[in-house]
Amino acid sequence: MKKDVIAAVVSGFILGGLVAVAAVNLPSIFKISTNNTAEQTTQETIPIPTSIEAEIKENLEITEPKDESIVTEKELKITGRTKTGDAVLVESESDISEAKVENDGTFTSSITLTEGGNQIIIYSINENGEESKTFTVYYTSDKL
Repeated sequence: MKKDVIAAVVSGFILGGLVAVAAVNLPSIFKISTNNTAEQTTQETIPIPTSIEAEIKENLEITEPKDESIVTEKELKITGRTKTGDAVLVESESDISEAKVENDGTFTSSITLTEGGNQIIIYSINENGEESKTFTVYYTSDKL
């Protein structure tokens, strides 16, 4: 009986020691494999040239409505400004429309809202790519 107890205790110490060594060294093993994955991902991405990126950004501006607005009209008029020659699409969860861009870059579009929060995405598209702005408008049929 004593031999069985001694063998169990010795086996427990050996097994516990192996688990402790593995627990100490395991984070360094995962850190190495994570760094290798990050390096591979970095090598596979193709950066956008800064001249094109700068040209795409900051062309789209939404003047009406403001983000987080509360409206009581089911039809929402959206106005803004973009680069002349761009195509502008207005999308909500229930509607999509194309806005006419004037010679000075201003645009106007209307979409139909649903009761509650409506996430609206405006896309400005040109030969260099697209830019988008997202905002939320809350529609209620109750008079405020």
